[in-house]
Amino acid sequence: MRSVYSVMQTEPLGLHLVLDRAEALFADRAVLDRGPGGVRRTDYAGVFAGARALAALLADLGLRPGDSVATFSWNTAEHLCAYIALPGSGLVMHTVNIRMGAEETAYTLAHAGDRAVLVDASLWEVWAKVAPPDTLEHVVVTGEAPADLPAAHGGARVHRFALGTPADTGTAPAPAPRPWRRPADEHEPAAICYTSGTTGHPKAVVYSHRSVYLHALTLCGADAFAVSHHDTVLPVVPMFHANAWNLPYAALLAGAGLALPGRHLDPERLGPFISASGATFSAGVPTVWSALAEAVRAGRVPADALAPLERVVIGGSAAPPALLDALAKLGVAPVHAWGMTECSPVGLVATDPLTADEDERAAARRSQGRPLPGLAVRSAAADGEVPWDGATPGELEISGPYVVDRYYRPEKDTEDSFTRTPDGRRWLRTGDMVVVGRRGYVTLVDRAKDMVKSGGEWISSVDVENRLTAHPGVRESAVIAVPDPTWGERPLAVVARAEGAEGGPVAAEDLAAYLAESLPRWQVPDRFVFVDEVPKTGVGKFDKKRMRAVYGAAG
Repeated sequence: MRSVYSVMQTEPLGLHLVLDRAEALFADRAVLDRGPGGVRRTDYAGVFAGARALAALLADLGLRPGDSVATFSWNTAEHLCAYIALPGSGLVMHTVNIRMGAEETAYTLAHAGDRAVLVDASLWEVWAKVAPPDTLEHVVVTGEAPADLPAAHGGARVHRFALGTPADTGTAPAPAPRPWRRPADEHEPAAICYTSGTTGHPKAVVYSHRSVYLHALTLCGADAFAVSHHDTVLPVVPMFHANAWNLPYAALLAGAGLALPGRHLDPERLGPFISASGATFSAGVPTVWSALAEAVRAGRVPADALAPLERVVIGGSAAPPALLDALAKLGVAPVHAWGMTECSPVGLVATDPLTADEDERAAARRSQGRPLPGLAVRSAAADGEVPWDGATPGELEISGPYVVDRYYRPEKDTEDSFTRTPDGRRWLRTGDMVVVGRRGYVTLVDRAKDMVKSGGEWISSVDVENRLTAHPGVRESAVIAVPDPTWGERPLAVVARAEGAEGGPVAAEDLAAYLAESLPRWQVPDRFVFVDEVPKTGVGKFDKKRMRAVYGAAG
């Protein structure tokens, strides 16, 4: 029966709503990036002019809505043009992790069916090692390309694209731009991202226009990232990793300024860029912020370089409480968050609860947070759902409109990654072991694969790492399980010492004694390996897979 009530307009939720608004309302909003020539300044008008030129170039090359186009680039203004031009013209953006090996890169290009790839000129030598699949027809080199570029790479033709200079793309009055492409269906694909492969090839997650729009809108909320047009957003998280946590689209939606740091994220260059750009908001993995806080403490970066920065989101892995405290002392409000590629990718944010109990507020800030609006979480064990008592561990499962429903063309059955409950809801199994408190704050206990099972008892590597990092002689640490003939597994700590620690470099016996003050003796690592830097993945997380291969094999 037809409803007697009127209905609202059925405008599809798509990125055209983000792009049209940003281009019309915020033409003079600053966009800065950093390349070989230093800091470059333009604005939304310049970036959108470049995006339209890029969209026209791809159309001239025969690309049509629904085709997949890869990007192979740093956090630059040209990459931002691609973030606009590709979904804005109906193409599917595939952001390639530039730190994957050549064979794995070629696999993802073939798996996605990319017809073209946009390659940052500074990465040409890295890209040249990739054997392009037969589907790839065009390679577009962005930025200041060398004069001796070949005419072809494999079977693909090579082209050039560069963003115009600010003088070419100022904010003088111009005719109203034509709208960006309105998707016929809000469930059309907008982007494809690949998870980090722990075994086998990476899995593909396709983001729809609807999911990206809803996620960006949610991130702007006061109880999420609170991004507004008063902010300048600095995505430290790479734009080649899970769409830079959707920050580019959240910034465009809000009309925030953008500061794109390019390839160098060492403290000595990141600190001055924060100062020069006036960035008020940033986000990245803990290792970046640990290195920056340590550089300020050691006097290599002046503390006033961070003066514009009001808050940073820390995600990708659990942040040690010592890091949260160090940032707060520098006048930067740390915001803990949790996510994964499958969740678009942010799923939890740790904003303060409404309580006067400071201990409870502090505990909430140290947690991974509560689910964003629209999402639901539960903690599950083999015998069913686990209570929210803040003590009983279970595997985190998550569900909602920007959580993956199924993987794209998986190489094997992945249904064991999901759970369906009697109410028909589909839950993604995250592989994270957590406890959930009565207010819904989720605290990470460990990755299921990173827990250490010693003599039948579980040891949380995250807990041991947090305690180690609180020692003044430790800059960063990672704890892994290694085989043990008696106990099955024992914890091993990989430690990078802090510079200039009082009393000299910390020793293994010092750390063992320090941990024994707060942990049962059987949870204290038997071995401490000292390194200049704890091994990391291409996106800055601790590379425990690599450490297990090296130190586990050594017994």
